[in-house]
Amino acid sequence: MVPRAHHSKSYARGVKDPAIEAILDEGRRTRKPLPRGLWVVSLVIAAVCVIAMAIGLYESWDVKPQRPHSSRSIP
Repeated sequence: MVPRAHHSKSYARGVKDPAIEAILDEGRRTRKPLPRGLWVVSLVIAAVCVIAMAIGLYESWDVKPQRPHSSRSIP
């Protein structure tokens, strides 16, 4: 049975295996961090989406549906 790490979602954190440790170390050394520009662009896109959703909700807050969403009648 494989021991489970406490409060960890990673299998590798709960197992002490030199092969897994070597793979993880190599991955940590070779992984490049994401560029700052990518983070800035993603934040701008998220802000535009939130603002567009807020505007859409504000403009259609009191609008009644033109027809029921279901063909089933409610008793």
